[in-house]
Formats: sequence, structure tokens, C-alpha cells
Amino acid sequence: SSSIPLHVLQKLPTNLSEFDLSSNPIDCSCSQTDFILWIIQNQNILKQPENIFCKTLSPSSDFRATDFDIDSCVHKKRLTIVLSVFFVTVVVLLSFLVYRFQFYLQYCCILLRGYRSPDQQECSYDAFVIFSSYDEVWVMNELMENLENGVPPIQL
Repeated sequence: SSSIPLHVLQKLPTNLSEFDLSSNPIDCSCSQTDFILWIIQNQNILKQPENIFCKTLSPSSDFRATDFDIDSCVHKKRLTIVLSVFFVTVVVLLSFLVYRFQFYLQYCCILLRGYRSPDQQECSYDAFVIFSSYDEVWVMNELMENLENGVPPIQL
């Protein structure tokens, strides 16, 4: 496939009367729109512009370079830009929301991960009391008695 950079085409002599690209398969892809547009706009100096064909993967589907739909490339480019901007916007918005509400998200995760109904819990004790040896008599006689025999009973 042939392709001539646009800067080379722009430097062609102004007194050029004929330029022959016929029988050269042209790469008609969106990356070559400048070259194809130049072919379309300069048919007056091209020798047999109707014989300039686009080369495709299937030889039976080759078509004239002047019939290439450049607008489809513009639409693809616009779609790519729109989708890219949309994706970046969504990522930035989600990042902001996660940052702004990180406490609530962490709290929800902890609740969802750590919650078990009372039927599922297999605990022997409800509380653990740490006390000084100076308070041992009060803890054993008052605190334990009131908590273990209270309503609801708390197992220490």
C-alpha cells in the first residue's frame, strides 16, 4: 500500500501539471485521511484519478480512493473523544464520591462483613471485665451479681 506524507505533497512544485498515482494501491484508512483528501482535492493534476484504488484485505472489495468515506473517520474520532471524556468524567466523579464518603463506605463494609444474627453467634461470654486487685471484692460481689442476674443477663 502506498502513502505519501502530507508535508511532501504540500511541497510539490506549483507548476506540476501531471502526477501519476494510478496502479498504486493506496492505504485507505482513517490514519491516511489527509492523503486521501489531497487526492480528492487535486484530481485535476492527477493522471487517471479514477484508477487510484484503495487496497483492502479482500481483493474483491477494492474501491476508488475518491469514493472513500472520510466522514466515517471523523465520526469515529468524535466517538473516541466523547467516550474518552465520558470515561474520565465518570472515574473522576467516582473518585470524588469515594473520597468524600469514605467513612460511610468503610462503615457499610464493616457492617456487611461483620454482622451476624444472634442465632449465628457462638459466644460463651457477653463481656470481659478488667479490674485492679483493689476492686476485686466490689467486682465479684456487686458488679458480677448485678450484671449476671440482671435483665437481660450478661455473662461475664
